[in-house]
Amino acid sequence: MGKLTTAQKAHMEQMIRQARKTTDLKQDIIEEKFKEQVNWELDLINEADVIALYLQANTMSPISLLELGRHVKDGKLVVCCLEGFWRRGNVQIVCDRYGIPLLDTEEVSDGLEGQDGKARHGRDREKNL
Repeated sequence: MGKLTTAQKAHMEQMIRQARKTTDLKQDIIEEKFKEQVNWELDLINEADVIALYLQANTMSPISLLELGRHVKDGKLVVCCLEGFWRRGNVQIVCDRYGIPLLDTEEVSDGLEGQDGKARHGRDREKNL
């Protein structure tokens, strides 16, 4: 995987900023704006070609874990799970079991490709690092 261009990075950052329009909505299906927001997010993630999950150290990220489980068999996931993430071991095992590229660095392009240019997954990735 090559490096992202400046324009691609800017587009990704804009999408991330727009992902959660409002954070002060009541977490309940009867909250119409909340329901609309979650459905919008579900539609976009279903349409995505690639789903990148970033699981930061010293966080829990339950919605990201939900998305990991929901899309584990789609073939679209790339996961970055930093040391110190609450359930890192579980994430490592799921990624290994289902062949999901797993990074443990903030540099998205590190470790995704072997010398042959093919993406490394699970155990194969770790053997080659």
